[in-house]
Amino acid sequence: MGQNTGKIIVFINGKKRSIPSNCTINEMLKTLNIENISIAIAVNKNVVPKEEHNTFIVENDSAIEIISAVGGG
Repeated sequence: MGQNTGKIIVFINGKKRSIPSNCTINEMLKTLNIENISIAIAVNKNVVPKEEHNTFIVENDSAIEIISAVGGG
């Protein structure tokens, strides 16, 4: 049996990153020092509604896209 290191590998905006296992999207964002303001998150090409960011568990090898809203005018 392999050891559980407590980390998983995900791909965030195409870059390989290591994050804690069993973490929610909000916990992942905190780990990465990203504020959950004016952003959208897609996991494996499926948008995760903001109200699910505190309960959605990120799985190993997930492809995560973090999109920031940019204001203009």
